[in-house]
Amino acid sequence: MAEHFPQQTPTVIIPATPECITTERLLLRPMQKTDAPGIFALRSRPAMSALFPPDQSVQDTEKWMRGKLLTTPDASGAIHRQFQFVIMQIDDPSGQIIGTTGLNALSPAASIGYGLLPEFHGRGYATEAVGGVVGAWRRLARVEVEPGMQERLFACCNKENRGSARVLEKTGFCRYDEVLGDKGEIVVLWRLDVP
Repeated sequence: MAEHFPQQTPTVIIPATPECITTERLLLRPMQKTDAPGIFALRSRPAMSALFPPDQSVQDTEKWMRGKLLTTPDASGAIHRQFQFVIMQIDDPSGQIIGTTGLNALSPAASIGYGLLPEFHGRGYATEAVGGVVGAWRRLARVEVEPGMQERLFACCNKENRGSARVLEKTGFCRYDEVLGDKGEIVVLWRLDVP
């Protein structure tokens, strides 16, 4: 769906090693190769397939994880960095991965994505996680590339996914368009002005 976002020159500098993000109830830890089995438990579920087909193997998940390495240079010129996190409950000693969130791409514009195991829906975790990532995104170093340019962060969700739409609304995103998805579904496009 990124092809539907407007072109925006990256102004942000992605850190080589992003810091963990802590919210009231969650720990967002930078995604690591060893997280593949835990992320597969999320991405293999048919309930998670609103915008992508379920992963059939851990190798599919590993491929998805490699796809989160940014191939578009950030404002410093760096490539192959990522700003992608696994979501865990702070008070869960098992460290179970309950979701993922983070930056999907810098081109054509910076866009964010997220997913949460269905049994954790309805608790405000997705809103808390996306809010944590947006806050961390806003604190990243930037380089002015075009004077007066309004930097934006983009997202999308299936129109029928009202829960996801509420997450984006609660974290400050504004709905700006609808497009037809690959499966014939209506996908809503969202944007957030980054001050």
